[in-house]
Amino acid sequence: MGKKLTRLIGSLLLSLSLVACTQPSSNIPERKPSPPIVSIAKQDNIKKKLDDILLPYSKGIQMSVKVVSLKDGKTVYEYKADDKLIPASCAKIMTAATTLKKLGIDYKFKTELYTDKEINDGIVEGNLYVKGYGDPYLVSEELWLIVNDLKVKGVKEINGDLIADTSFFDDKKYGPGHDENTAWADYSRSYNAPNGALSLNFNTINIHVKPGKNSGDEAIITLDPKTSYPEVINKVKTGGYTNFNASRVKDADKDTIIVEGYIRKNDCEYVRTVNISKPDEYFLTVFKEFLEQEGIKVKGGIKTAVLPEGCQKILTHESRPLDMVIRSLCKFSNNFVADQLVKTLGADIKGVPGSNDKGIEVIKEYLGSIGVKNVGLVDGSGYSTKNKLSASQLVKVLEEVYKDFEVYPHLVSAFSISGTDGTLDERLRNIKGKVKAKTGMLIRTGVDTISGYTETKNGILAFSILMNSDDIDVWTMQSLQDKVLTELARAKY
Repeated sequence: MGKKLTRLIGSLLLSLSLVACTQPSSNIPERKPSPPIVSIAKQDNIKKKLDDILLPYSKGIQMSVKVVSLKDGKTVYEYKADDKLIPASCAKIMTAATTLKKLGIDYKFKTELYTDKEINDGIVEGNLYVKGYGDPYLVSEELWLIVNDLKVKGVKEINGDLIADTSFFDDKKYGPGHDENTAWADYSRSYNAPNGALSLNFNTINIHVKPGKNSGDEAIITLDPKTSYPEVINKVKTGGYTNFNASRVKDADKDTIIVEGYIRKNDCEYVRTVNISKPDEYFLTVFKEFLEQEGIKVKGGIKTAVLPEGCQKILTHESRPLDMVIRSLCKFSNNFVADQLVKTLGADIKGVPGSNDKGIEVIKEYLGSIGVKNVGLVDGSGYSTKNKLSASQLVKVLEEVYKDFEVYPHLVSAFSISGTDGTLDERLRNIKGKVKAKTGMLIRTGVDTISGYTETKNGILAFSILMNSDDIDVWTMQSLQDKVLTELARAKY
């Protein structure tokens, strides 16, 4: 018998013996499946890992943490998950989810133009009214489109005034957080811009600064948009080390920006962004300048008033769709956009004028409808330290949104992506693309938070990590959060 035949017969006999061994014996009771020991060990392992990261800091940092598997709804990890802490900009998750659900992804903000008299041969005989509906993304490029549309309609001259109707919102320019934080915050920074039914460029202006020709010369300052609004006082000298600041004079009759310091000769151009305090005046000034640059003469001045009845509508300009606005809200944590959305919710659902209180009422009603009760929100941006949320509440919202195909794709695409963009562009690069989340930070009040979704080897987790501390800096908190998320992303859930 050859060697090959011998090996073949041996293999067949071995196979038959294995088959025989697998047949159950009538004398032996059937064995029940063993409990999932590996799964339990896995859960114990992740709990121990996260405890080892977080618990050494539990005395210095107030924490509320919860992680839930979206595959089976089971809690993967929690630590004081029901404790309510200051959420900072994680509060924007509530605003974004509510706005997407209540207004719809294709909602567009209007800006309407009216006249109170006839238009003859391209001449607007009376006033030109601009009625705003809270467009948070009305920027210079959009304003140019409005001007161009007027030009296409043949408008050549406006004999009356340019008048802003801002009655879609109430007259409160700032949310609750403004008054609380002005003691330490720079009131002229972009994150503290006022609201308005008619606003331009997030109610901010860019200050471009570059060195003069010779040492000792004044720096060269230009504005974007190029405008006579506001007044700029240039106190920046060319020479020395580059170190300058731009700020708006507080409570001035006319918005005035002081730029002071030094800029190194032959240095590059720098940009500082400053907010303005009079949105309607800012809008109308730039609008008038744009009109005149396009050859449309404006004989009158600018002012604010309610649109009278019986006016003729000239045109309607529509914003980009809501889901694109939500991306700006979440990826770049834009407080101005959040507050505009809250007032828009109030106006559209509770009635004009839109207010912060009406909008927050709408948000709480929506959250209640998905099982999130006793929500401690006073604004939609998270700027106020009076906001109080728990990790359990935030995770519950993330869970419910995940089940809602109308909302989830647009919310998750608006979140920052780890190591890629938004507020996470330089964080979690070791798990690039695995985390999609909203971050929050209030540096001087010791708040750092992050909530969202993370992809694991076997599924997706919803998580929220809220940290508040008077003693531990926010960078340490971020480091702890990143360690936790790294462990979660590498887990087998």
